[in-house]
Order: sequence, then C-alpha cells, then structure tokens
Amino acid sequence: NAPVWIALAERAIKTLAETDLQKVVLARSVSLTSQRPVDAAHLVRTLACQHAHCTIFAADVDDGCWVGASPEVLLNRHELDLFCEAVAGTVRRDPYQTVDQELGDWLLRDAKNRHEHELVVDSLRAVLEPLSTNLTVPLQPSLLRLHTLQHLYTPRRATLKENTPVLEIAQALHPSPAICGSPRLQAQTWLQEHEPMDRAWFTGLSGWVDTAGGAALNVVLRCAHLRRDRVDLYAGAGLVADSVSAAEWDETEIKLDSMIQALKAA
Repeated sequence: NAPVWIALAERAIKTLAETDLQKVVLARSVSLTSQRPVDAAHLVRTLACQHAHCTIFAADVDDGCWVGASPEVLLNRHELDLFCEAVAGTVRRDPYQTVDQELGDWLLRDAKNRHEHELVVDSLRAVLEPLSTNLTVPLQPSLLRLHTLQHLYTPRRATLKENTPVLEIAQALHPSPAICGSPRLQAQTWLQEHEPMDRAWFTGLSGWVDTAGGAALNVVLRCAHLRRDRVDLYAGAGLVADSVSAAEWDETEIKLDSMIQALKAA
C-alpha cells in the first residue's frame, strides 16, 4: 500500500543522502482478480497495438504466463556489432500536444532525472569501452515517447574488439542502474535487505540467443504475470538523493496503469 511503500522510499532517499549509494530502484507489485481467466494471446495483441515502439514478449513460466511490453533493449548483437539503450528518467504523456511537449522539455532539463539517467549512461559506457574498438554515444539524451510515458533515452552502438560471448556481455550490463541502482553491489545489498517483495521475473531478461553468438535481449518491464483469473503487475521507480517519494509513487502508478488499460482492452 502507498504509506508503506512511501515510507520505504523515504528510508532509501535518506540512505542515498548520507552514504556513497547513488541510486536505488524500488519496485512494487499489485495483484488483481479478473472476472474471467485472462487470455494471454489477446493481451499480446492489445499490447502490440498500444505499444508499437516496445518489444512485446510472452513466456510460460512460474505456473502462468509473463506478458509485457518492454521499452528497454539490454543488447542486440549481430556478429561484432552491438546496440543497447539507456532508458531512465520519466514523465507522463498528455493528450494535449502543447502540454505533452512542455512535459518532455521539462524532463530534458530536470536535474534529478538527468542525474538518474547519467548514472545508467556512465555504467553502460564503463562496461562497453574496454570491449569495443568503436563506441558511439550521443552527448545528450533524447526523448523516448511511449503510449503513456516519456523517458530520457540514450542509444549506443559499439563494434566489439573480439568475439566475446554474448552472455558475458549481458551479465556485465545487467542489472544496470536503470533497474537496480548504483553502485550495483551496494544497491543490490540494500534491496535484498529492505525491499519486501519477490521480483520473480520482473527486471529479468527476455529474448533469444543463437548458436552464432547473435542475441536480442530486453529487460522485463511493463509486465503482468497471468495465472487464470489472477494478475500480478510490477513497476519500479529510480530513487536518487533529491527524489520526492510521493512523486516516485505517482510514477509507479502511471506505469502500472499502462498495463491495466491493456488488460481492460484485452
């Protein structure tokens, strides 16, 4: 519930202000009961229509089906060409174009969101630079405009030095500050001690790896775990020292609502 999650967020923000920990991504889940079993195939089709710029995934695991629309590519690899994305920093969309543009412009300028985003950019750069002969990273983030949310977005392309196993690269990149925190080990330790929920497959990976070393892996976000008439939804928010806990709660509400609207339409 909101008071418990917000109190935990306040504890995290206090820790961020007083220690070397720079960012923690705090998750939450919501369980819903449907009047009839949810059809995973219908939900996949609905997500494909509503979230055309995301990667739609479905996987039968944990005695149910995980379905989602991931906005974040961890890595796409073809031979020695590698592509990945930094997606962090969030604001809502608005049906009025002028207001929507103003919100996006605010996100690009906002110091808190820019700091949160740069932690992800710097982390991915630190992993990729030693592995690459050429790494292209834009100097400034752009906006990734999705169905209900806008994110700060920095793509990067790399030419790998050698045929490093793709799962080694994925392990070095994941979990990034976008879904765990920074520094990684400190954030993981804090979450293991304080986050009261089991994330299960939330913030894991979906996709494929082939025998030639090619891969397309996405982070499991904007997702639902379907088990007949029960649906578990997951969302998270990145906290830094100057975060406002109530605003972070509102961000998770918007993220959850995007899947709720898809479930209603399906």
